[in-house]
Amino acid sequence: MFERDALVDGTDRSHLTRLRISRTQMLWILIGLSYLVGAVALYWQFPVVSHNRIPLGPVGDQVQEVWFLAWPAHALSHFQNPFFTTAFNYPSGVNLVTNTTMLGLGVLFAPLTWVFGPLATYIWLLQLGFFATSMSAAVCARRLGASWCGAWVGGAVFGFCAHRLIEGLVHPFMSFAALMPWVFYVAIRFGQGHMRARRFAVVLGALMTGEFLISVERFSLDAMALAVIFVGDVVVHRATWLARVKYLTRGYASAALGALVVLAIPLWYFLFGPQSISGAPHQKVAWWTVDFKTLFEPGAYAWFAPFGRSVTQLRVLEGPWDNANYVGLPLLLLAAFGAWRCRGEVLGRSATALAVLFGLLSFGRTITLPLIHWHIASPYRLIAHVPILKDGLPERYMDVTVLALGWLCVEALKARTSSVDQHRLTSWRRPSSIVVAVLAVLSVVSLIPRDTVPAVDTASTPWLASAQAKVELPMNSVVLSYPYPYVIFNTAMLDQANSGLWYQLIGGQAIVPRPDGSNHGVWPLNPPEVFDVFYRSASPDLTARVTNLPFAVRALPPLNAHTIRQFHLFVARHHVDEIFFRHWGYHPEVALRYLTAAFGAGQSFDHGSVRIWKLHSSSVR
Repeated sequence: MFERDALVDGTDRSHLTRLRISRTQMLWILIGLSYLVGAVALYWQFPVVSHNRIPLGPVGDQVQEVWFLAWPAHALSHFQNPFFTTAFNYPSGVNLVTNTTMLGLGVLFAPLTWVFGPLATYIWLLQLGFFATSMSAAVCARRLGASWCGAWVGGAVFGFCAHRLIEGLVHPFMSFAALMPWVFYVAIRFGQGHMRARRFAVVLGALMTGEFLISVERFSLDAMALAVIFVGDVVVHRATWLARVKYLTRGYASAALGALVVLAIPLWYFLFGPQSISGAPHQKVAWWTVDFKTLFEPGAYAWFAPFGRSVTQLRVLEGPWDNANYVGLPLLLLAAFGAWRCRGEVLGRSATALAVLFGLLSFGRTITLPLIHWHIASPYRLIAHVPILKDGLPERYMDVTVLALGWLCVEALKARTSSVDQHRLTSWRRPSSIVVAVLAVLSVVSLIPRDTVPAVDTASTPWLASAQAKVELPMNSVVLSYPYPYVIFNTAMLDQANSGLWYQLIGGQAIVPRPDGSNHGVWPLNPPEVFDVFYRSASPDLTARVTNLPFAVRALPPLNAHTIRQFHLFVARHHVDEIFFRHWGYHPEVALRYLTAAFGAGQSFDHGSVRIWKLHSSSVR
């Protein structure tokens, strides 16, 4: 009888185990679907495969990021250097490691680029970033003991926060933050003694290598956060601090050594390679300062704004997509409750320290307090002159801040779930449980944007993808393009990326060094008359004063013999093989008039919308 009961009991337990595994899988599917629906809904205006639609507009960083995804795929298929190129900014070229080129993502998704084109890959990566980042945070939270509800909220908070919503609309290297939660997870598990030093070194080294190849900024954020976790661990174990330092140092040093070996070549290009930069790549870093109230008041993009909306002076993007520092009062209150509940735990203390420190860093050099209008110094001043750390935009420290706040929310919800398990019939009536549940709902609601991402026509010309174009613009030929590509109107880079990157382009958008030691976007080449004519022709007003560019734009030069000589001097000095003109901008007929006066009528293609001037032999270089 006992044997039969034992057999029945064993069978039932096996059946329950199968049910439990099935339930776990189903919950993960539901969580993943919720994140996927959110990511797809955000880009609802885009087709499944985007060939001619781009977020917000075919200018600026959007175009630059598409180009940066096109280059690794091109370099792989043509056995070219992925770290440096003269494909644009000819003849000086661009150091691709010191720019936000996402080489790791570009190489990983190169097959998609080969089949569907870089623009389609770009849109998919933006969406994938939201989904993968949320899932990564949720899985790590669950593995660290979070409840199912807590894991879902923590993943949603990190994956769809205001910082991700704003930066992720344009920059895949910021939307794709899927490695950051795993970096912190392995650091925590190693500190808890649940991971051997050798395994920790291999895993952390691989994760940090991936972060560096996605973004040097992401790499520096992780490194700073790991330093805070390291110090916090030693402080907590101060009774045995020397042994603790030795134990942690062995793992971290081994991870750093492994990463340095793998990253030896890209690190050399970053530090010493051609066109590498030595100062801050963003001019906005020096004067970045944010009002404290931006934590509670979102920009115009948010659907839920009970405390009003703020429009910051520091726009990451045009239009309503601003204020990446917003987290919302419900999320802050929920995180504060979680910090109080886990105040005696090492993980809770580390998360609180990261949230406070990186939150303060995100305000830049000065924090402005609302109402009283006091201006106080931020801890950011301490790192304002530290190499690499000084190069990042302060608002990007919000990535670590929100991840830490998400974990504190997880702790708050874990405490509530424990109460439910012990007092299932009465816990929902407890005031603390009700407050936590309401705050969790409001925190998620505050993530909902008012609008989906606008899909704008790229205005690129499909003629460049034709066989005729490759005949007229031979391989490796140097091309001067109208419109002249520069930091704002860089559509010529999008044309080049979509067409296969077979020719070299004068101008472009990237961070490059200047002779005086400063760093700027690519400056127009001399003589300046060519750029002045092209810029004025593309702009609404031919005579307007230009004050929003780091370089001077002069008045439209007169169409006379001197200007024509300057055009000829430009193409001779920079070895231009062809001039490519297409009808774009507000006054293309003006640029066409200057080009015709200098070089003749040229050849017309694509029903007159494209014109090409062959200046001299375009033999392969």
